[in-house]
Amino acid sequence: EKIYGDLNISGNQIESLEGCTQEVMGSFNCSNNNLKSLVGGPTMVRDMYFCNSNKSLESLEGCPEKIGNRFEANDCSLTTLKGSPKEVGGDFYCNDNNLTTMKGAPERIDGYSIYCRENRLYSLEGLPLDFRGRVECSKNLFPEEVLRSVYANAKKRNREHKKRISR
Repeated sequence: EKIYGDLNISGNQIESLEGCTQEVMGSFNCSNNNLKSLVGGPTMVRDMYFCNSNKSLESLEGCPEKIGNRFEANDCSLTTLKGSPKEVGGDFYCNDNNLTTMKGAPERIDGYSIYCRENRLYSLEGLPLDFRGRVECSKNLFPEEVLRSVYANAKKRNREHKKRISR
């Protein structure tokens, strides 16, 4: 089944996405529910995907592989980004969770920003090293300046390594 527009099922106390429409040509919003899993949800979302404020959601398993625009998983209980989309066409949000690293983050993020504020991050490991935008990572276990500095150094070393290989 396919929907040619947006699908908004937010704020309905839903506990499962089983039986959900599989293709959404617009945006999908399942925020403010009681979801423990995204399994059974859409396998394709052309625009934005919102799963904010699902307090029992600990993983992104069941997410589509590709989101056409912005992806938001704020204010959940995520301990890992495993299962997150491989590609996000816009900004990526995972604020206010229980993340300690960014392992499992999308391999490609085409937006201007990655937002990972108010977690328990001690590392940005897992973020794509070719991301050109800004990373907003305040209010974590390590100070934002430290996290950004280590990430910038990793990006620099990655570029240098690619140059050596291509010679």
